[in-house]
Amino acid sequence: MNPFELPGPQFLAFYAMLGAAVLFAVYVLKQGAEGGAPVRLPSTDPYLIAYLRGGAYETVRLGVVVLVDRQLLDFDDGVRVVTGEKVKPTHGSNDLEQAILEQCETPTLPSTVAASHRLLEIARRSYEVPLQRLKLLADSETRSRRSSEAGLAIILLVLVAAIKVAIGVARNRPVSFLVLFAIGFSALTLFMVRGRRTVL
Repeated sequence: MNPFELPGPQFLAFYAMLGAAVLFAVYVLKQGAEGGAPVRLPSTDPYLIAYLRGGAYETVRLGVVVLVDRQLLDFDDGVRVVTGEKVKPTHGSNDLEQAILEQCETPTLPSTVAASHRLLEIARRSYEVPLQRLKLLADSETRSRRSSEAGLAIILLVLVAAIKVAIGVARNRPVSFLVLFAIGFSALTLFMVRGRRTVL
C-alpha cells in the first residue's frame, strides 16, 4: 500500500513511526562509531578531567582553585586574587598555571580570570588534543561524520513530509501537523548528534 495515499491521521502515525526509526538508526550509528572499550584517564592530571567535564572555562577555574590551595595565589581584599609574595609565574607546574600567575600579578576577580580568552586558549591547546586522541572528545572527523548522518536523516524526513504536503495542498487538506512533525523530528535528530563529548 502506498503510504502517501493514507488519510491524514493515519499518515501522521506512519510518519511518527518513520521518525522514531530514523532517530533510532542515528543513535545506533553514533553508538557504533563512537563507543568501544573504556579508556583509562591519567588520574594524576586533574586538569584533563576538568576539561573533559566542563571545557576550557572549568579548567581555568580549577587552575585558580589549585593555585589558591597551594598558596601561590592569595586574596587581596577577600574578593580579588593576586600572586603571592615572592611568587613568580615559573612556580606554576604547567603552562596554564604559569599563565594564571602571570595574569594575577595585579589583583583580579576570579570570574575575570576564568573568562580570559588567553587562558581559555591555553587550556584548549593543552588539553583538547590529548582528549581527542583518547576519543573522548569529538574531533573534526567525528563532527563531520555526525553532520553527514544527521543530514541524510533530515533529508529523508523532509522529503517524505514534503511529498505528502504537496499532495495535501493539491487536495486542499490541512498539513500543519505534518510540518510540525517534520520540524520536531529534524530538531531531535540534530540534538542527538550534538555534544563535545563522544559516546565513549
